[in-house]
Amino acid sequence: MAGLLDFDTPIALLALLVLQYFPDTDEVTTLIRQYRQALPAGSVVVLSHVTGDDPAMPVAEATRLSQNTDNPTYARTRDEFAALFADALLIDPGIVFAQHWHPDSHNTDPEHTCVYTAATHARA
Repeated sequence: MAGLLDFDTPIALLALLVLQYFPDTDEVTTLIRQYRQALPAGSVVVLSHVTGDDPAMPVAEATRLSQNTDNPTYARTRDEFAALFADALLIDPGIVFAQHWHPDSHNTDPEHTCVYTAATHARA
């Protein structure tokens, strides 16, 4: 694995639909902070997370059912998702549902996703 990433140039860290498998928000927040500090200047961290905040999506029942599996999920609210970024400044458009994060101009009626998405710069 050594040498696969060039830490002399910016890196994009994408943690997309992964963090909902980790129940402890404080541990995840610490992990994200450590990644941000380890990445070279100019890097970007993009996170997404399942949420039950979208009333159009029945996430609560799916999350409840997942608790009886080998890989339970933990839906976080907007505030809980925001906490993962700690004090980092978010890149526009901030925390939004995935369908509203840089939407394709041809997609005038994006479908609900029940997923929050946001990005920040490393070492901010």
